[in-house]
Amino acid sequence: MNNYNAYGDGAGYGSGGHLDGGFDNSNNSQFDSNSQGGKPRYAKQFIVPVTVKMLNEATLEGGHDGSYFTHGVELSYVRFIGVIREINPEETHTRYSIEDGTGLITIRIWNNDASTAHFDNDNDNEGDGDSNNNNEYLTGDYVEVVATIREFNNKIQIQTQKVSKIKDFNFIPYHFLNVAKNYLTINNPNSEISNPGSKSDGLFVSDNDINSQAKPSATKSLPDRVLDFIKQHSQTMSDGVHTQFMSHELNIPIDQITDAVNNLVDDGRIFSTNDDTQFLPL
Repeated sequence: MNNYNAYGDGAGYGSGGHLDGGFDNSNNSQFDSNSQGGKPRYAKQFIVPVTVKMLNEATLEGGHDGSYFTHGVELSYVRFIGVIREINPEETHTRYSIEDGTGLITIRIWNNDASTAHFDNDNDNEGDGDSNNNNEYLTGDYVEVVATIREFNNKIQIQTQKVSKIKDFNFIPYHFLNVAKNYLTINNPNSEISNPGSKSDGLFVSDNDINSQAKPSATKSLPDRVLDFIKQHSQTMSDGVHTQFMSHELNIPIDQITDAVNNLVDDGRIFSTNDDTQFLPL
């Protein structure tokens, strides 16, 4: 598998040399063992979940062409959430001050510029084509921001790629748990979080899990095979394993994958993350 883009050309979060949600087998890992100091670091094509505090404390390493790091994590493509505290519209752009409990940060959205960040009010980009309507957002709204991190004049520059209003507030604690998990994985690569080994990937072990682990792969049911696949790839796909990726790698029609995923959700063995096509194990 080389450069498989599971999302298609229109579903990514931006361009600029990053993979738009696809998967590259040449670097199919969340970590780079050749990073400075021997610690693994995030591969640039993955979106890193962060807090505002982590962004505010980021430092530039490697000079003008280097990268920003915070707490051992390389920042290239990031996701953070927060509540809009202040909106300052200007002639060419609008500034949004966003606070997440760890700090305050300001992002800039260019007015009526579809080539930069776009607004996604209901996690659905289809509409009348005017997806960059800044008036959709009000003070007090909780939003998810996906951005790229760049250096400009020795200062960190946040280039907003996507802003989405948060409708399901379960996503807020999930995001912070994801930040904590990735922080621990980066800074303690030998922990059980980084190398779960033979231990359960979830909080509970059901009879179904025990039975599925005892069966050889050839005799497992399709939901069990899909569950094993999600567990295997969830360590490097922290935003969720996409159903199209499952279908491609397992060579199973997408409708059968969808049925298996729905069964696993009903059984409480996996949950959806950003939408109904990306899943992580419980």
